[in-house]
Amino acid sequence: MTGASYGAPRSTVDPAYRIVKQRRLDALQGRPWMVPAGPSAEKVSEFTRAGVPYAEIARRIGMPVSSVRGLGQRRKIHRATAELIAACRIDDMMNARADGDRRYASGTRRKLDAMSRCGFSSRRIAAAAGITECSIRNLIHNDLSRTSVRNIDAVQRAFEQLAGHWAGADQRVHPGHAQRVRAVAIGRGALPWWAWPDIDDPSCQPIAWHDSQPLQVVDTAWQLAADGFGRQTIVSRTGVHWKTVVEYHRRMGRPLPEGV
Repeated sequence: MTGASYGAPRSTVDPAYRIVKQRRLDALQGRPWMVPAGPSAEKVSEFTRAGVPYAEIARRIGMPVSSVRGLGQRRKIHRATAELIAACRIDDMMNARADGDRRYASGTRRKLDAMSRCGFSSRRIAAAAGITECSIRNLIHNDLSRTSVRNIDAVQRAFEQLAGHWAGADQRVHPGHAQRVRAVAIGRGALPWWAWPDIDDPSCQPIAWHDSQPLQVVDTAWQLAADGFGRQTIVSRTGVHWKTVVEYHRRMGRPLPEGV
């Protein structure tokens, strides 16, 4: 025993003794360290009969899947584990199962591309969605065919919240609009939200043209109009006549902002 610990109580020096002492104190207070495993095993069986997998139960209570499967074969388990299982509710388990289901990510990817094309950064989208920026970047840059319902709902919330900044009465883009983010999105082929007849349909194809001029004209003209520029600037930037701009918008079913 070192000089620093000489004369110190054993409970402050020996970790194993602290555990034994705590077990004794719990037993004296009517809270035994080990409890019968029957009630916990029955509750786990109730979860599995409802369709909750063992992996989800194990994740919730912090146990290996093999230990959760073997609860019915054990006589006793730790009290803390039994308390965690007792605190779990079937409704929470089923909701967690639903959130973990994976569905087609095409609509989610399209919405993220549309928001990026309007200049919203991954950080801005993540703040509106309520998930991490890493999750947003993973959805944008990785070719994922499916994603969780949690991510789909989060991106939908961000899409509805941020859509008010580029579509609505004012037709304005949020001041946090970043030209660099927009340029990068256009460079990787991101399409605006109005290019999809049904943005959530995996089988839906974007509006097709013989060349990319109408799409570029409409996209540029609408963005300039939303930023407050007039017809002269729009005609100068797009390089086409104003009647052509109006006709392209009419064909795509996307009216220009009011007041242009």
